[in-house]
Amino acid sequence: MERLKPLSEHSLKRGQIDLVNVIANGPRKHTLGSNPMSGPFGVWLRTPRLGNPMQALGAALRFDSPLDDQVREIVICTVGTFYSARFEVAVHLKLAIESGVDQEELKKLCENKTPSFPEKHQAAYIFSTELLQKNLVSDETYNRAATFFTDEQLVALVSTIGYYCLISHTLNAFNIPLEENMDEPFN
Repeated sequence: MERLKPLSEHSLKRGQIDLVNVIANGPRKHTLGSNPMSGPFGVWLRTPRLGNPMQALGAALRFDSPLDDQVREIVICTVGTFYSARFEVAVHLKLAIESGVDQEELKKLCENKTPSFPEKHQAAYIFSTELLQKNLVSDETYNRAATFFTDEQLVALVSTIGYYCLISHTLNAFNIPLEENMDEPFN
């Protein structure tokens, strides 16, 4: 059961309205469907002073990242599956598939099996998994990733992992349910 009562657009205050407008009219407008108050955004509306910078960071990581779409979506799905964040994984599995990531390998990820992505993508997956599991990465893992990614991309990789940890924790702590049009990612 969702822990926060849904907000009504009619009950929103000025800062909340501004945040909804930024989300609804920003780069996510084509991926949110008709509800800019869903997922973590609905949670963050309770505190727009924090919600606005958090959504801005997410927008930068998704829409202005030096990482290519496939790498980014693999990393996001890796974080979401690590935390069993159903909402996040449901949203980003679809985006990963649309970007060209192999659906069967994503299925393995959701089944807690090790996927076999192309070498560059596998390096991002291993880096992400090791950072999530051990809170650090070994020299071997870092050096492998550094053969595929520039310093700028490595910073974006770590930042994406961290941001989606925040998203996953937010979704799980407040028990945000899947929306009607979403498929259950963990069968």
